[in-house]
Amino acid sequence: MPTTTKREIAERVAQQTGLPQVAVKQVIQMLFDEIITEVATGNRLEFRDFGVFEVVVRRPRTGRNPRTGDKVAVPPKRVVTFKMGKIMKDRVTATETKPSEPTTPTPPTPATASSTSAATPVTASALSQCNGRNATVSVCRPGGM
Repeated sequence: MPTTTKREIAERVAQQTGLPQVAVKQVIQMLFDEIITEVATGNRLEFRDFGVFEVVVRRPRTGRNPRTGDKVAVPPKRVVTFKMGKIMKDRVTATETKPSEPTTPTPPTPATASSTSAATPVTASALSQCNGRNATVSVCRPGGM
């Protein structure tokens, strides 16, 4: 999934409004600064149909050091949560990604499998089914491993 930057958003808004891109970028940055200020002071920010930013205090807990397995006290901390608003939720759930390639590669025909090489290199979609391992069709088949 590609990443969209603040600059790209500023360019699009500038084109739509006819305002200079520099001014639009400054307004976007001011909005972000105000959001940060409000959330840092513990305020709940609600933008109708967009979403809600809220500070939640996580309770203290006992964790584990993954290397040694020792128990470690994890102190309480404040985190920011975001809950999507109705319009955002509707648009995000309506635009589910559809794969551009078939998810299951076609297995090699007996003539191909018995040709000069023992295995045929996998396609990108087949490789993703093998958890990203560098594999060949004869080693990693859909539904196997």
